[in-house]
Amino acid sequence: ACKVTMVRRRITGEPHTSMSIMPWARRAALALFCIILLGTQLSQLKTIQSREYLQEQSHTTSNAATPATAAFQAHYGEKKYKPIDLPVKTTSVIINIGSNVDPILPKQSDGPCSMAIAFEPLVYSKIDQSHQQLLVVPAAVSSESGLTSMFDYGENSVSASLSRVSRNSYWNTGGGARLIAPVVSLVDVIQSIRKRYPIKHIMTDIQGHDFETIRSAIHLIRERNVTTLRTEVSLEQARSYVDSENDLCAHWLPFMSANGYTLESLDPPREGFGSHDEAVESCSYQIKRLQKERKNKFSDKMKEADALWRLAGVTKPLGLTFYRYPIWYPDPPRRNESILPRFTNEEYAQCN
Repeated sequence: ACKVTMVRRRITGEPHTSMSIMPWARRAALALFCIILLGTQLSQLKTIQSREYLQEQSHTTSNAATPATAAFQAHYGEKKYKPIDLPVKTTSVIINIGSNVDPILPKQSDGPCSMAIAFEPLVYSKIDQSHQQLLVVPAAVSSESGLTSMFDYGENSVSASLSRVSRNSYWNTGGGARLIAPVVSLVDVIQSIRKRYPIKHIMTDIQGHDFETIRSAIHLIRERNVTTLRTEVSLEQARSYVDSENDLCAHWLPFMSANGYTLESLDPPREGFGSHDEAVESCSYQIKRLQKERKNKFSDKMKEADALWRLAGVTKPLGLTFYRYPIWYPDPPRRNESILPRFTNEEYAQCN
């Protein structure tokens, strides 16, 4: 539009400088129009790039998920489950996979009949299991059931994983003992909870295997209408454990978007990831930058955060309403009593 106007002036001989008001008013209006047009085009370009990023990454993760779906249909379709014996009047269930010594518990607002089921394969005996709303299962959870090797890293096995670390660092020095542990598939876990008990929240902290585990059971997670998830993710294509696929931008964001979940935020917070739309834009840029710098190779550095996901259509802002650990770590560690659910024995008795 700007070029056409300049050509027209050359042809017609319209002066470029004038003391009259109208030519300057026209020029100002034309300049404003050009600025608005350029801004609109840049915004559309960002939107197109973000969509292309989601489509490309979603194609990759959806193809990878096909074997898991086929295996479920071939095997689990015929499998019968004996349900977990929960209190008859259980109102909701939260699942904590990889709880270590401090599993999350229901909030006070969930009521006395909400139950937490924690899975911890190594240090389950150190968990205080006296709370009436907590059940502890001494097993790992992954995409398949059976027996497996685990590698023990960190104090209280805080970084124990189904995989070896990608490199030695301060958080895993002196560790790595090989242990054998029972592992239950997330499909088995969900199928063992009666459908009349809503699964309100799933939390995973399983050292590089979070994405593989959630992906294997996403069909059931959607079917059971799980409202929120909290998953440990890797950032900037860092890979702390060998052969793990757990990157926020490369794996999680496109997959969860395609399955009806939006990213609420990261914990700890990270610039450019304060909302789902911000994360899509940031990931689109980050993927292209890292592809140029590393030629699709993952880094072996440790960069992690917890991603907070909510089911699309759940409009209530989550913020601090996510479930939190009941133990904090001064020296020695102590329970944060303010977030523990507390009810009378009479109130708990009504749940049975």
